[in-house]
Amino acid sequence: MKLINYSLLLFISIFIFLSFVIEPVRFGENNQTNFSNDLPEINLNIALDDNVSVAESSDIDINTLQDDIRTSFSSAWTVKVGSYDDLNELESDLNELKKKGYKVYSLYDGEDKLNYSLFIGPTLKREDSLEIQKEISNIPRFNPEVVRYD
Repeated sequence: MKLINYSLLLFISIFIFLSFVIEPVRFGENNQTNFSNDLPEINLNIALDDNVSVAESSDIDINTLQDDIRTSFSSAWTVKVGSYDDLNELESDLNELKKKGYKVYSLYDGEDKLNYSLFIGPTLKREDSLEIQKEISNIPRFNPEVVRYD
């Protein structure tokens, strides 16, 4: 057997031997620490306004707030590399772009689900997508365009 196997057997043997020889430490009542159950009194010096009424806060239109929340996101951008009828050609181009380090995805192009589109992205800044478009336009078979990410 190898040296490591002998070392492990020795370690296990020593552990078993010591478990019989050494008495475990037991903590009794005299080793406990008594903690106080009293909570400290904290004064934050915050003035509370007892004159606030519910009628003042009801002036806010909840529908307006919800609309603001839904539309406050910044738009994202993606680069559409091309459209494909052949799934094998799509997979070939997708794998090639992945090997080059791009974050690539594909979607159905239209409701007929016979055509596919290949995308790189998404990015939060349009400038980043424009930079990717310039890089991809150097490859002859791709005709990239920057579009909004949905």
